[in-house]
Amino acid sequence: MATAEEPLVLCVPNFSEGRREEVIEEICRALSSVPGARLVYRQADPEHHRLDAAVLGRPEAVRAAVLAAARVAVERIDMDRHRGAHPRIGAVDVVPFVPVRGISMAETVALARSFARELADALDLPVYLYGEAALAPERRNLASVRRGEYEGLRADVARGERLPDLGPARIGRAGATAVGARKPLIAFNVYLTGSEEGAREIARAVRESSGGLPAVRAIGFAVPERGCVTVSMNLVDHEVTGPRRAFDAVREEAERDAGMAVLSSEIVGLVPQAAISEEDVGYLRLEGFDADGQILERLVSGGLGAERIEDFLAALASDAPTPGGGAVAGLAGAAGAALIEMVANLTLGRSGYEGVAERMGAILAEAGAARGDLPRARRARRLRLRGRDGGLPDAEGDRGREGRARGGDPARVRGRRGGPARDRRARGRPHGARARGHGRGQRPRRLRRALGGRDAAGRGGLRRPRTSRSTPRR
Repeated sequence: MATAEEPLVLCVPNFSEGRREEVIEEICRALSSVPGARLVYRQADPEHHRLDAAVLGRPEAVRAAVLAAARVAVERIDMDRHRGAHPRIGAVDVVPFVPVRGISMAETVALARSFARELADALDLPVYLYGEAALAPERRNLASVRRGEYEGLRADVARGERLPDLGPARIGRAGATAVGARKPLIAFNVYLTGSEEGAREIARAVRESSGGLPAVRAIGFAVPERGCVTVSMNLVDHEVTGPRRAFDAVREEAERDAGMAVLSSEIVGLVPQAAISEEDVGYLRLEGFDADGQILERLVSGGLGAERIEDFLAALASDAPTPGGGAVAGLAGAAGAALIEMVANLTLGRSGYEGVAERMGAILAEAGAARGDLPRARRARRLRLRGRDGGLPDAEGDRGREGRARGGDPARVRGRRGGPARDRRARGRPHGARARGHGRGQRPRRLRRALGGRDAAGRGGLRRPRTSRSTPRR
């Protein structure tokens, strides 16, 4: 997708929709619609009623893709009817930009502010700038911007208080949007034996706001499905406090309590290469870590797309742990999507098929998006099956700091409610959004069904291509 000289940014937009599949798909299609920007992550959560996404690419392409998705969200989401466990202020709730390569934080701030102005003008949205892009010190923290959520913010703005930085001084049915710039954030959970109160005490000891580790936000809560507790953390600057230092701090606090011990840990979502080494995987007792799917830099080149087939096969035949079966499955699925594109391309413009031209155009676009997504489908499928809360967190989601009463945790760090036993059950029967097909793995199957229809002349139309072995099964 990109050359070594091109600047790259990551944008992690969060939308207030986690239940309606058709709206989720429409938003994700918009995020995938701009050349030079790739949708590398998506997770819909019906309990939180929220869609987390991650778009990687050239700054202007990423900006255009997120704006296209924002148009969909503003049109399709009514915040007056929205109810979910995660704090929110608008249909396009939060849009953080993260520098990845070849772009400074100052340039990323300029990008975020420019995007915020365009968003406010184009969609008539009130916009608040936060994080490194904040214009006022009190708005650097997203929790401050989100105080009172949509309903509270609407009431305050109506009284002339907490007015937006950009856009109209009123809150309509689409709510408001927070746009910011930040460093890469790591969502890191440590699982322990012991009591929930013990986990909360450890969280208080290690988080920055209580005098603990700098650049750490944390909360402790019980995970009854696993029969344990967790300290769920956001590491907001891994160069200040990384996973190993945070893990050591939690373990040291646990050792002071005779009834507590570390069981395992996990990283939710993406992580910078510099934040984790091969040795850390064992040291941190990481569960389910997928380096190919979770290390940010490995997504920059698009994974398999940047390799020659001969090189990939040589790596596959070696004794290295990656690439493995997941990469092979992704490549096979991408090949299946390419075959669907071939059928659509052969149909478009062909005499006698004019009646299905619009349909074929839509299928062609969706198959093209699937071809780019499928090399990463194994990881998306694993996250879908893990539990109800998974997802790449937004920058400073604040449910954890308000408490766990409504089921959230810091920065939507889902945690993994349910451990290996639940995973085994989930493989046979996915839960929540995943059971209804909110993930990428569902797309090729739908495309195959679409290709099985008849043409406008009733000639039996387009036969289903023989790609069933090339697409992932749920």
